[in-house]
Amino acid sequence: MNIFARIKRFFSSFTRPKPARDWLLLLFVSAFVFILSAAYAVYLYIGINSGAAFSGSTEVQTPRVPLTQDEL
Repeated sequence: MNIFARIKRFFSSFTRPKPARDWLLLLFVSAFVFILSAAYAVYLYIGINSGAAFSGSTEVQTPRVPLTQDEL
């Protein structure tokens, strides 16, 4: 069977209402989005805690001596 005919038949089936299929599709898509966002949150959490995501410069800065009013 032609692959394009199968694809067209598959997508044309979505025009006919089937409540069980529609709810299941909605459930799977929302679960996928939730799992994807949770995985990204875990990735950011681990990256921030390890210091890989936001790290300052590794250069050591020397402390500056504060100036007094007389020195200005």
